[in-house]
Amino acid sequence: GIPQYVTVYQTSGWEYGCIVPNTPDLLMKLADMLLSSIQVASTGPPLLCCGDGVTACGLVAGVTFLLEQAQSNQIFDIYRTIVKLMRNRYQFITCP
Repeated sequence: GIPQYVTVYQTSGWEYGCIVPNTPDLLMKLADMLLSSIQVASTGPPLLCCGDGVTACGLVAGVTFLLEQAQSNQIFDIYRTIVKLMRNRYQFITCP
């Protein structure tokens, strides 16, 4: 097969078990890094992982989708973002 390369980003500003990071700036930085890495032709699709596989990943994916929309369309479409998240992995969206 063709070798695949990944770049691993790890954050220390988001404690395991916390639903959200201590600062929203961290979410924006993560989303910006993901969008920057997607634009590099030699990289594959982003791979997100977190302690339970959904909580932090879903939040980062959602913020990344919203930031991408804002950069390309100058709008935020929360509904379409939620639908996109649910199509990719329905566990990203939970109701308490």
